[in-house]
Amino acid sequence: MVIFPRRWALGCLLAAALAAQVPTAPVRFSPARLHTFRAEVRLPGTVEARKSSTVASEVEGLVEEYAVRQGQRMEAGDVLARLRTRQLELEKESLEAEVVETLARRKLAARELDRARELFEAKIVPQEDLDAKQYEYDAWEGRDLRLKAQIARIEDNIARAVVKAPFDGVVLEERSQVGEWLGKGDPVVELLSLEELEVSVDVPERYLNRFSVGARVPLSFEALGGRRAMGTVTAIIPQADPQARAFPVKLGFRNPGGALPGMLAEAVFPGGGNRTATVVPKDAVVLQGSQRNV
Repeated sequence: MVIFPRRWALGCLLAAALAAQVPTAPVRFSPARLHTFRAEVRLPGTVEARKSSTVASEVEGLVEEYAVRQGQRMEAGDVLARLRTRQLELEKESLEAEVVETLARRKLAARELDRARELFEAKIVPQEDLDAKQYEYDAWEGRDLRLKAQIARIEDNIARAVVKAPFDGVVLEERSQVGEWLGKGDPVVELLSLEELEVSVDVPERYLNRFSVGARVPLSFEALGGRRAMGTVTAIIPQADPQARAFPVKLGFRNPGGALPGMLAEAVFPGGGNRTATVVPKDAVVLQGSQRNV
């Protein structure tokens, strides 16, 4: 006969009582399933600006004000630079004075023309006198029109002496400064739009026939924390890199916020065909070093 110590027997009884009070933990499971995946091709691309411009001066003149700095954001219509217009304003004042004189002489010529008509109808003066008065009136009227056209041209040059941003963008480079003489067509700033961006992706020729202009292509931006956007194929350039056999494809997209030209983007293109794989919930996957266990 084996005799157990009293303490051991009491311990067993206590353990059994505690085990009876603890409920059994429920067991849940998710079955592994076969799932058909559409094959995809992930290709890197580069963010590019669809709209950039070297904003130039439309008239010649001395830069009197230069209102921008590199990296500054501008809105359409903001002043980039002002050229000195004093000389143009003086020319305008001179022409306006000539217009006043011309109007007075035209009125006088009109009265003399009316008088000549009356005398001609009364057969007092010959046709030559009437023609001379008509020519004089027409000459003053023509001069009035010419002067007004010159004033309009000067006013247009004065308006164009104020160089404005043609669209919303950021100044990439300052191309002039106060005191510099600008000729017609000389650059003022390099302006880049951040609103109209696109991603340029080199697509291998074997995937090129799987989409067309207007197709929707998901995009992601690693520099923006994986932020996503939906791109639209706007152009397929029919000229491949002879070494890589890849065609440039342009994807327009709405800026998700923070995307800048030169950033890296990833585009997901259809790869053709499908594949079947066993899938489980991601929480069922246990990482142990370089191994993954279910």
